[in-house]
Amino acid sequence: MNLIKLLYPDRCPYCNRVILSELYACHKCAEDFPDKGIETRAIGGYRCVSAFLYQDKFCEAVLRFKFSNYPQYAEKLAFAVKNALDNTETPDVVTFVPMYIAKQRRRGYNQAELLAKELAKLLSVPYEELIIKHKDNKEQHKCKSYRERRNNVKGVYKTVDKSRIEGKSILVIDDIITSGNTLGECCRLLEKAKARHISCATVCVVNK
Repeated sequence: MNLIKLLYPDRCPYCNRVILSELYACHKCAEDFPDKGIETRAIGGYRCVSAFLYQDKFCEAVLRFKFSNYPQYAEKLAFAVKNALDNTETPDVVTFVPMYIAKQRRRGYNQAELLAKELAKLLSVPYEELIIKHKDNKEQHKCKSYRERRNNVKGVYKTVDKSRIEGKSILVIDDIITSGNTLGECCRLLEKAKARHISCATVCVVNK
């Protein structure tokens, strides 16, 4: 057995039990997966498909992945997103919601970027960084009103190379969709850069 796997075995992201490396969840947690993806809309009307409601073990999985230094969960969570996307259009490229560089350095990784990379592999399509966050802003969950959330994301993102966007069908990845303002702003910029089709996917959706 590989020494690294012996010391750091694969774990179910939803309950943290040790599992076989080829599994994406333990059998007990897999039984609680929804039968199909949960469809919502980001601001601007962009379709978003999520694997789970942001509650119970699925909420805990995202929180561990995001804040407790579990980047290795990315592949298994991306598999859940892929299942939620079944029977939908395969994109030309997968991209992600970027973090401000100083915040990403402090955390060590951008969880949305890791998800996008793994999902692109599962879908057998390219992964590309198409948007950057060039200004810092308040975290969305700290905004108290819809208007504040909407204004909080304006002007903080920009596309990096419009020639890589024009005419493409693009899937934008994030870990959670709450109000849909962040994903909506990223999608709006891609549409402005003349993407042919834009949709979103997340691990969880907050049940409003």
